[in-house]
Amino acid sequence: LLLLLLLLLLLLCGRCSASPNFPEPYPRETALRWNISVPDGFQIKLYFSHFDLEPSYLCEYDYVKVRQHGFMGNLSLTSKATLSQKNSLSVSFTSDFSNEERYSGFKAHYSAVGEDALTLAC
Repeated sequence: LLLLLLLLLLLLCGRCSASPNFPEPYPRETALRWNISVPDGFQIKLYFSHFDLEPSYLCEYDYVKVRQHGFMGNLSLTSKATLSQKNSLSVSFTSDFSNEERYSGFKAHYSAVGEDALTLAC
């Protein structure tokens, strides 16, 4: 029971993920996907504390995609949180053949949020 409580506490407090090599420049020609899920009855709160990708029209070069939401290299994204509609989502990162400006990538944080939209304070 104690182990389950500790696991739930860790889940509610949140976790983070980042582009490869973060905070150093991310590698070229990379395609990664993270599948995030939380227990039934919860949603996922996702936000980016750092977002530095090669800018391109329509996000055609390097990009991060979140299921049901598309993001590209825009500094205003670091202050915006996304709340999933269900208890799972996927985050995909793709980079093309170049990173000449040596963009540092992203750092994303996520946590489980209850139906009343309150998270457990950690």
